[in-house]
Amino acid sequence: MHETLKKLCEKHKDVRLVKQDSYEAGNCEEGTRNFIEEYFPNRRVLRVSELIPFIEQSRAVRSVIIYKLRPLEKSEHMETAIHES
Repeated sequence: MHETLKKLCEKHKDVRLVKQDSYEAGNCEEGTRNFIEEYFPNRRVLRVSELIPFIEQSRAVRSVIIYKLRPLEKSEHMETAIHES
């Protein structure tokens, strides 16, 4: 499941993400902060490729990836990824 989104992440693997991207994608501050503290302590910037392992288990991760990649990927693949989420 979510194979289309994973492929898009591989294509745009070096795109950078910050906390603000998560908030703008609709994720809450507490959840974003807890996720970063647990999996990426002391990091301010992540790359899309680092979030691939979390796609299956986290709707919040899928949301921020889609939010960040949508402007870069105007294709039917992005629409498929959104519908798979």
